[in-house]
Amino acid sequence: MDTTGMNVDFDQVVDWLAVTGMAAITSMLMAAVILIVGLYAAGFISKRVRAWGIAHPRIDSTLAIFFASIVKYLIIIVVVIAVLTRFGVETTSLVAALGAMTLAVGLALQGTLANVAAGVMIVFFRPYKIGDFVDISGTLGTVKDINLFLTELSTPDNKQIIVPNGRSWGNVITNFSSYPTRRVDFTFSVDYDTDLELAREVIRQVLQADARVHTDPAVFVELSKFADSSIDFVARAWVNAPDFWPVFWDINRRIKLAFDAAGISIPFPHRVMVEKADIAPSKPSAANSKAVAATAAKAVNAAAALTQVAVEDALPAPAPAPEPTPAKTARKPRAASAAKTGAAAKTSAAKAPSPKGRSAGAPAGTRKPAGPKRTRKPKSDT
Repeated sequence: MDTTGMNVDFDQVVDWLAVTGMAAITSMLMAAVILIVGLYAAGFISKRVRAWGIAHPRIDSTLAIFFASIVKYLIIIVVVIAVLTRFGVETTSLVAALGAMTLAVGLALQGTLANVAAGVMIVFFRPYKIGDFVDISGTLGTVKDINLFLTELSTPDNKQIIVPNGRSWGNVITNFSSYPTRRVDFTFSVDYDTDLELAREVIRQVLQADARVHTDPAVFVELSKFADSSIDFVARAWVNAPDFWPVFWDINRRIKLAFDAAGISIPFPHRVMVEKADIAPSKPSAANSKAVAATAAKAVNAAAALTQVAVEDALPAPAPAPEPTPAKTARKPRAASAAKTGAAAKTSAAKAPSPKGRSAGAPAGTRKPAGPKRTRKPKSDT
């Protein structure tokens, strides 16, 4: 059996495998080196750009961080393309694949792309910057970092809060560090027996004695309202933004000490408890039932009477009755002639009997005037 040809083919295969394997191993090693060096270079250059932007007096720190993020991602993209090239992937096909992949990723990661767009808007419009104390949709914290996707906050108790840029840009943002000064508002309560002018002057003196309180605008102290158990004063003072909380806590403590020194009492809510004696319920007797029924009947009658009076009062008043016409007087008879009258008088006088003690010629109904009474003489005994 001739094995010469087989040995030759075997040697060629070994040589080809050796060459191909070495090339593949070399490509893999080169790709690994490119990837490692590229990622390290991306991080290093990004940090250098960020430090340079922050140190530059004319570049805002937020813009410096944004540019550093862009440089980092651009370098990473270049490194990935170089690694794929080492494995023999053509650039044209890579561009086409990247285009298709970008479309697919864009459809799948709409929320992420929205965060990127919001990050760009935050960077250019700058509603807040690194170091500001902000309230983003109810989340309080100091801004520590801003990138294309998210905003990092640090709470006062040193907790890390990650807020997506889409949520940050689409909600209300309250920036407490945007302006150099802030107003501190206080509410102090005093008892109703307190001298109001004294309490007002004590509050004003405590605020004006603090060197951190600005004199312009001046301190404002006025009576606010009459509460249930106190009289409330409102006080306002302007301070530098970093001094807001220290002044707030310090002034509250000083006001309490000043009130104690001036004899001003701070009231507190009072509650009055009324206790009722426990009375065992008793069964109503027949007499009590009758009395209750009678009382109820009287109440019903009184209500009916009041209702009747109310109805009568509501009705319109009747029209006044017409005045009575004067009655016709009887007509006097005409006077008879003198002859007839005289004759009739004589006839009547003749027929009528003359009473005793009356003169016959005197008309009836007339009496003879009596003369003076005479005194009778007493009879003598002889």
